[in-house]
Amino acid sequence: MSSDGFVTQGVFFAAAMLYVFTEDALIKIEQARDDRGFEQVSVHLDIPSEDAKIYHEQFLAGELNISHLKSYCRCYSTLTRNLRDMRKQGMTVFVTPAWVN
Repeated sequence: MSSDGFVTQGVFFAAAMLYVFTEDALIKIEQARDDRGFEQVSVHLDIPSEDAKIYHEQFLAGELNISHLKSYCRCYSTLTRNLRDMRKQGMTVFVTPAWVN
């Protein structure tokens, strides 16, 4: 796709964007601890940032329509499975195999 990209800390929103733009849009996931010791997740997506901003406004307003809930759940499950595997393996960064050269 090769867009300008978008980064979000919201796992639910990231799953929604993977639903809209397909799971191929996932570039990488980063986990880090903030100053208070809480885990922060950043999901990097290969999607147009201006479109993502509009979708994010709709998402926050509760107006983002998901027409096929099963597909959204699959995207969310894949994303959270990657996060769970990262924690188990002590990884802080996961890069999708398609983005590894």
